Amino acid sequence: MLNVAYEGFKTFGERLQAAFSSTNEPVQRLRVLGDAYARFAFDFPLHYRLMFMQRIEMLEAEPPEGHERVIDSFGLLLEAVKLAMDAGVVERRDPRAISALLWSALHGIVSLSFTQPIITRAEAEQLVAWHLQLFERGLRPE
Repeated sequence: MLNVAYEGFKTFGERLQAAFSSTNEPVQRLRVLGDAYARFAFDFPLHYRLMFMQRIEMLEAEPPEGHERVIDSFGLLLEAVKLAMDAGVVERRDPRAISALLWSALHGIVSLSFTQPIITRAEAEQLVAWHLQLFERGLRPE
């Protein structure tokens, strides 16, 4: 199970790194990171469930033999939020809290679509897009 989780984290990290590097525009970077998060979840639902819907302390331990340490995906999001704040396109607040807010909302949408039959994948994808739009508008500096 640990090896499967590490494989998932490796793919997840690679996708997020590619999204982060795909643009230098700060708001667009946040949007593509959020989209990459959701796409990974929908493309690899079993990995996602293992990685994010069960309590595993594996990230605090050394990786199993044959695996490298995984990319710090939360660190990528945190860096994207800080860059957006530095560019003046996101209100300056606690960047860790803003990052956690974005992550937890996306996680909630994805997790509910996996566990509640009333939310289809198509609806969840729409909710992700809408959330990212609302998030962007809500964090603009006044």
